[in-house]
Amino acid sequence: MNTRDIHKPMQEYASSILVKMNQSLDRQLLLQIEITDSKRGWSRAGRISVPTWAIERGFEYFTYYIIHEISHHIAGSKHGHDYYFKEIEIHWVKKLINCNIEYKKAYPKRLINFHSGKVVYTSK
Repeated sequence: MNTRDIHKPMQEYASSILVKMNQSLDRQLLLQIEITDSKRGWSRAGRISVPTWAIERGFEYFTYYIIHEISHHIAGSKHGHDYYFKEIEIHWVKKLINCNIEYKKAYPKRLINFHSGKVVYTSK
């Protein structure tokens, strides 16, 4: 099995997150989503990249990472990980995976399901 075959289900899932976000927005995000064997993700010029290692951290974290990169696209490049960016990210994490984010700088220290109170991700 080649790398593209392994990435295809993850890419389809990532695209489904984008579809859900587009259904709630007043504009359509036209993004190409790539699942890559890279050290980190990125968002630029209508494309986002999500690293394969994110799936190893669990379903919620992988979904969070997709939302994180799409949030960069929504906020715009000048916002980095500022308050405006985090406001967008928090909104979508709550809406799509029912979690609150406890931050460690720009990334989550923990993701906590707000219905059960269960910690679904803890950073290393």
